[in-house]
Amino acid sequence: MYLELTGGEESSKSFICNLADIDKVTEVPADFESCYFQNGRLIVRGSRVYPGDKGSGNLLESKTLLTAYDENCSPADTYRLASWLTLTNSMSDPLVFAREHTGDEENTAENLLFIDIANGSYARVAMPDEEIIGVTPCFLENGECLIAAESRQEGSDDAGISLISVYTDKLDYEALEKADADTPENNRKQREENQKLLRNFADTIEKKYNIKILLGDDAMSIDFGNVFKAESTEKADSEMSVYKTLMILDDTLAIYPEGFFDKFREEGMNGMSFALVLSMRADGFIESPAGLAMVRDCDHYIALDVCELDANVYIPAIIHELWHSTENQILKKDPSAFDDSNWNELNPDDFSYIENFNEVRIVETPYDKYVLEQDGSDPYFTLKYSMNTPYEDRATLIESLYNGKIAPTPAEAVEVINKEYPHLKAKLDYMAEKMKTNMGVVSWPDSSADQ
Repeated sequence: MYLELTGGEESSKSFICNLADIDKVTEVPADFESCYFQNGRLIVRGSRVYPGDKGSGNLLESKTLLTAYDENCSPADTYRLASWLTLTNSMSDPLVFAREHTGDEENTAENLLFIDIANGSYARVAMPDEEIIGVTPCFLENGECLIAAESRQEGSDDAGISLISVYTDKLDYEALEKADADTPENNRKQREENQKLLRNFADTIEKKYNIKILLGDDAMSIDFGNVFKAESTEKADSEMSVYKTLMILDDTLAIYPEGFFDKFREEGMNGMSFALVLSMRADGFIESPAGLAMVRDCDHYIALDVCELDANVYIPAIIHELWHSTENQILKKDPSAFDDSNWNELNPDDFSYIENFNEVRIVETPYDKYVLEQDGSDPYFTLKYSMNTPYEDRATLIESLYNGKIAPTPAEAVEVINKEYPHLKAKLDYMAEKMKTNMGVVSWPDSSADQ
């Protein structure tokens, strides 16, 4: 029998020991989940990020690691498999049973795996073309495995139970891929290699757009002020999150006109820098920001939280922060460009900005009738958050061109605004004129000024 130990609330370390010899303790990855199989031999499930397989097109890929431990709590054999594996086992099961997930969500499993760690092999069984909600195996003595599969057919909300019979001794088994032992030291070495690949990828993006990208502890050199806090991505196994964020950032920057980011080196400024951080938060704020635009001395910074990985949300969020930086750059040349008195002329006569980041999204106001997302028929604002400050009003207007809520594409969104929403058009035209005058370009599809 094996025992799992943890290092306490302040420690990220975990250990295992055999109760038959409690003096022998082995450190294992802190996030492992374990199961017993084949005469009580302990199998530890972990994960590790590797360079992408040749031909996959991926810089990095996450893999599942299965490590068999011997009676001395030492890793005997470690194998790596495709990412997204969910194990289901009991002490007496002759094989490790796993769901192989091939989509972005855990419930898109298409295959079942029967894994024989003792012989270093596995067999794959394809599942029906249905949405699999859950599976429960039952191994019988004759080599048969009965599987209760809860599934939902495409286009249906009703779930049903199917009973699947698999004779495991008749399956075609393949050799498992060997891997270095799943130990903290080996994982540290692999992370260091991955960090070099990420740095190279960031360097490529930097050269493409004439920007800077700060990763890991380098991002912590920014002064976040007294309200906002963040952590270094080097404090966690966040390589895949950093990689996905870099890909989303690359896709976002490609939206802008060629040479656009050179504009942030004018008026005595040093250019645009993006800092990738972890767990960004703000004291006194209900919601944590996905991004934060700042000016520090002569540098523009945008901090991005790598935990926010939904591209449909994240790309508009980056565009939102980039407008803040764009506005800051415009104000370097023309401090009165967005004077409140001029901007407020574009708002309803009875309106005042709420100026409360916590309440603006959730509190019902008499101004909701002016908000497009609140089904306002004659909107002055696209989102409730627009009513917070003039600064956020402008940023959310640009964000709304790209979030798909007005129209599928930015060009179509501008067309809809021009035809149907005169007050939003007036604001967008005002912003386009100020940007064209002070930066020589308009960064979105614009019909009010020649680009």
